[in-house]
Amino acid sequence: MKLRTLIIDDEPPARGKVRKFLEARSDVELLGEAADGVEAINQILELKPDLVFLDIQMPRCDGFDVLREVYPQHKPYVVFTTAYDAYAIRAFEIEALDYLLKPFTADRFNQAVDRAVRAIRGNAEAEARVARMLQQLNAAPNRVHRVLVRDKGRTFLVKAAEVEWIEAEEKYVVLHTRTQTHMIRQSISDLETQLAPASFVRIHRGHIINLNALQELAQGFHGDYIAVLNSGTRLNVGRNYRETLMQAMRESL
Repeated sequence: MKLRTLIIDDEPPARGKVRKFLEARSDVELLGEAADGVEAINQILELKPDLVFLDIQMPRCDGFDVLREVYPQHKPYVVFTTAYDAYAIRAFEIEALDYLLKPFTADRFNQAVDRAVRAIRGNAEAEARVARMLQQLNAAPNRVHRVLVRDKGRTFLVKAAEVEWIEAEEKYVVLHTRTQTHMIRQSISDLETQLAPASFVRIHRGHIINLNALQELAQGFHGDYIAVLNSGTRLNVGRNYRETLMQAMRESL
């Protein structure tokens, strides 16, 4: 059985080099290529490749973002490709299965493919290493600046700065901007850990607000507080979250 393979890189010459090396092998089948992170997510979920050559630094979302999105649904073997030592070191440190530092030779490329063949055909440790990698990524202090949305066959990114508030709705969250709403399948707690705490704060069990969209903190009945946003939206502040919000407001001054 040939390994079904996908190339993901925003640079055409880099994709061409990997394609050329793959064509010299009889144990792989090239399914396609993607030039950015969002296109990569769509292709991985549609084509379900065994092996992915994944550039780390790409437009729209990077290679780590791609894995975060696809891994719950499909778990390909991953070989990172990068021109930057810092990214290669990070990939290696966070359980990357293999990485190719550009420019790489045919021998080094074939070593990576041989390792992938052995892992995919007889080693379940590959999936475990990706799972550990994603755990470490999610625990890292890096915060998302964009949120990936899939809606009615479309995949696009919403800038976090454009989100005024976030609402929990069962297994989903709803992102509210000034003009639109977007629903994504993620828990509000998980999304909270990914957003910058200096900008986003939980004010209720089911609500997160963007501090930059907060117009005023009004007092309601019985000593309750209401967050009034620039759009006119009014949201109750839960008593257990009041001090957190006040502290966040003080720190934003």
